Amino acid sequence: MSVPDHLTAAVHDARALAARGDLRGAQALLERVLDPAATVLGPDHAEVLTGTRLLASLHRRLGDLAHARRLLEDALAAGHFTLGEDSPHLLPLSYDLATLADELGNRHEARRNFGVLLRHGPAVLGADHEYVRAARRYLDGAAAPGPPPPAAPPAAPSPAAPPAVPPLPSAPATFPPSAPPSRAQRDDAHHHSRVPMLALVLIAAMALAGGGIAAFLVFHAPGGGRGPVPGPSAATPPDALKPPGDLTLRDEGTSITLAWTDPTHGAAPFVIAGGRSDNAPIPLGSVESGKNTYTLSGINTRADYCFLVAVVYSPQHTVPSRLICTRRGASPSTNRRPAN
Repeated sequence: MSVPDHLTAAVHDARALAARGDLRGAQALLERVLDPAATVLGPDHAEVLTGTRLLASLHRRLGDLAHARRLLEDALAAGHFTLGEDSPHLLPLSYDLATLADELGNRHEARRNFGVLLRHGPAVLGADHEYVRAARRYLDGAAAPGPPPPAAPPAAPSPAAPPAVPPLPSAPATFPPSAPPSRAQRDDAHHHSRVPMLALVLIAAMALAGGGIAAFLVFHAPGGGRGPVPGPSAATPPDALKPPGDLTLRDEGTSITLAWTDPTHGAAPFVIAGGRSDNAPIPLGSVESGKNTYTLSGINTRADYCFLVAVVYSPQHTVPSRLICTRRGASPSTNRRPAN
């Protein structure tokens, strides 16, 4: 069973336990499966967000409001990088955090999240959706928000027409006032400046994970082996390790597929990092050894994204590729524009 299918089944079982009144059993089940799933799929994956929302509601019903709040805040922060705050997967979490913040007496946080719902909810969820009506009542001061969400919140409805979003700000650049840069020059400078930052973020994340992403990939490679995947020998200098080659990007609007060549010929796994071009990057997911494609789905069609892929030779040796970015509105859909 794939990781998304396993997580979907766990969420279904947790809902059934909660419906029977076994909140702690449902909580324990989700806590066992969510962290490993998020490590593999990324914290912004739709099934991870669904499971996190359910886990937060269980903590809330069991009286642990602070933990519920942290779960919701972390899920929203992760999702905003790639999905945008108008995502139909994130708006229900904004509702939960708004009502929880009001319950905790944090009016500022409640108003901020209800404001997100009022800005984007009518176009994404519908003008008469219960979350939108609750946001309108709260911000108008006419009534308190609706009751806390149930232990098994329903899945978010499919979006209608996507809301209009403002254009992305141009990246800052330093040019003489007498010779203003062209848009292409600004874009190249922006993407170029992000290459070392993204690489450092990814490598730092791998190092900090320690027993997390890197160790999971190294010690759980396909084939059932329990030792590390074949990697550099002790005599191999780190600068001799090759990065993924020929990284390409296929932009299909709501999904993006990355493809690359494998310098290890199937011996090592990969991790993927990136996010919206106007936000800080995050690790997004992993690919087991022997595979050289990765698809990110459910993304904002109006935002640009940048990505890189790194080979996990070992937990101490992770070599990133060059950065590649979408060019929304450009053609063809296959983008081979890595930043040098």
